[in-house]
Amino acid sequence: MIWFLGTAPVTLLLLRSYPQQYGWLPDGQRAEPGQVAQVLGTPIREAVRSRFFRAVSIGYIFAFGAQVGGVLQLIKLVEERTDRSTATMATIVLSVSSIISRFVAGRIIPRVDMTRFTVGLAVVQGSSLAGVAMINSRLGLLMAIALLGTTIGNMVMMQSLLIAEHFGVRDYPRIAASAGLISYAGIALGPLLLGWLYDVAGGYRSSYLAAAACSIVGAVMISFAGSASPEP
Repeated sequence: MIWFLGTAPVTLLLLRSYPQQYGWLPDGQRAEPGQVAQVLGTPIREAVRSRFFRAVSIGYIFAFGAQVGGVLQLIKLVEERTDRSTATMATIVLSVSSIISRFVAGRIIPRVDMTRFTVGLAVVQGSSLAGVAMINSRLGLLMAIALLGTTIGNMVMMQSLLIAEHFGVRDYPRIAASAGLISYAGIALGPLLLGWLYDVAGGYRSSYLAAAACSIVGAVMISFAGSASPEP
């Protein structure tokens, strides 16, 4: 309720669809009298039928499922293998590495192909989840968790950036929402999968190895999307 009341009124009162009617161009420059900026991009009907859209959306089902499932079960895993103080430290390490890595990624992303960068993130995420699955020592777990943290915020951020970079801004809100409707299924299914495997196998090793495998599957799927550079 707090989130809704803090967002909806501001959106309705302050946000507008296009800046031209107020004398501005999309990138913040003043428009000359009579000047109309052309909003470029792919129509949503074409976008949702493209290989890029399908590959990114489906790939993110696996990537998000692995990430959210792994994070939600992480504290309990660390407590079982070490102690409560280490679990607390794991939370701090995960958060700090996530924040720092976003600043670092902001410097890297403009210089590389976004699809390749996202595939690399998914591979690193899978490797870190596999490390969490196999490592029992305090230091080793914290190192694997720090590596996992570097992917958390960036994986979420990259989906929106991929959509915007490839399809432009014309129908971006609708395209991004459609992609989210598909890929966010992983957020719901990932924790269920890991919890079920924990019950069946009697431990987290199988759960986190499955999460690692899902992340790698996501990386393979996203790699089929092709370059994130705008379509000609």
